[in-house]
Amino acid sequence: MNPMNEDVQQLLLNLKLKAIAAHLDEYLAAAERDATPFATLFAQLLRAEWQARQQAALAARLKRAQLPETWTLETFPFKIQTGVKERKLLRTLANVDVLAIDELGYLNIKPEQTNIFFKLMEERHHRKPTLLTTNLPYPAWQDFLGNKALTQALLSRLRERCHTVVIDGPCLRAQQG
Repeated sequence: MNPMNEDVQQLLLNLKLKAIAAHLDEYLAAAERDATPFATLFAQLLRAEWQARQQAALAARLKRAQLPETWTLETFPFKIQTGVKERKLLRTLANVDVLAIDELGYLNIKPEQTNIFFKLMEERHHRKPTLLTTNLPYPAWQDFLGNKALTQALLSRLRERCHTVVIDGPCLRAQQG
């Protein structure tokens, strides 16, 4: 690292721009390699810092909440926790800026849950981005959701403006020894 970069690194740390400081060299190398304009590089650096702060804030909130368990729509005991209304929770989820649903199809769902999922996706359609991960190919969704017409309508909406990324390879999770 040259002396100028050391000075920049120290300034970034003094300004509490830790994410930029941590990744500056790789961003600079990529910008030089790709002839990235300064404005684009600057935006990338600021975006990286903002995303790191958002992730850190979320992690801090979850830690501070000291949740004994991570609840999902499928596992939350609505009948026991009568103060939490399922329609209101759905409305809240429909308005979240970005909703990530991981491992769709991992657990079997009941017909009423299929209807809730469809309603949620309908509420978010053309309004808010949703990320879905699943190991199910699209044709298998009908079996999972159990309703052919509903599944076709859902997939029509989801696939209208989506980017499907098919990962075909070994599991990227750390192998347990």
